[in-house]
Amino acid sequence: MPAGQKAHEYEQLKASTEQHLLKKKIDGLEDERERMANTLHNDVCNDLLVFERDITPCMQKEQAAAPEEAAALYRIVQTVLDDRLKNSPYHRTRGKHRRQSYI
Repeated sequence: MPAGQKAHEYEQLKASTEQHLLKKKIDGLEDERERMANTLHNDVCNDLLVFERDITPCMQKEQAAAPEEAAALYRIVQTVLDDRLKNSPYHRTRGKHRRQSYI
């Protein structure tokens, strides 16, 4: 095999290897980004659901004493939850497991 052909094959192999390594690096970065996004989303959604669970009894008591204020607070909580949960697995099953409306 002539030296020029060997050099050309070497350059092709080198370029192919670099391209493969770059693709692996990009795939790894994309996987990590997706994992972090899911973790952040799930943590925030879980925190909001716990907040809703904890605040509901208070809101039920306040509804009798100050129904307009309790309704306004509930609408705020509901808006935040709906915005954060609209793309979550919880939302996709909401038809089966709807959150109870207390106000």
